[in-house]
Amino acid sequence: MARILGKQGRLQREAWQYFCDEVGAEYIVSQKRSKYDSVHAMYKSWDFVFDTFARSTGKTTILYTRVVAHYINSDSFRFRINRAGILSGLGKKLGMQDVVVGHPPFDKDFIIQGNDELKLKMFFEHDRIRELLHGLPPFILEIKPDENWAIHDFREGKSELYFEATGIHYKDGIMFRLYDLFAEVLDQLHHLGSAHENHL
Repeated sequence: MARILGKQGRLQREAWQYFCDEVGAEYIVSQKRSKYDSVHAMYKSWDFVFDTFARSTGKTTILYTRVVAHYINSDSFRFRINRAGILSGLGKKLGMQDVVVGHPPFDKDFIIQGNDELKLKMFFEHDRIRELLHGLPPFILEIKPDENWAIHDFREGKSELYFEATGIHYKDGIMFRLYDLFAEVLDQLHHLGSAHENHL
């Protein structure tokens, strides 16, 4: 079955339930063997979905922690960020350029790619976002079209803010850090005119 079993599964469920109690989120137990439990947390009009999933390489199955939030993208702005050395070249295949945002420690530790260099630099002027990203395990954070939304409608269409990290992460306040990160990112996107705050 999909639910994580054993001591790790119990500790994860306890940590997730504590998070739900603290922020008023909802813990959803999956009724399907093929899916994992999830947490739905609201911030303003945005719904953050925390869950885990598995990818199979044929010989092994790797578990991941994931967070997704959908929003209305009011322009074509997108980015992808990951720690240096973690799938660093993938964004280039999507037509995005490497960007130095002007904060040397941050630029050294992360590969930052986007389709609007000026807006990306403005986005990462946000000190709290940089601080929250530094405290995370190796990850990918990106803006991409919603999988259920036509790719050619990315402009002024439905997009998703997407995070994933290898492994099951629930210790050391990770859920709270990710919640704060998504809140800060969407607020900053809204401030820059790239995200509507209205409900989808």
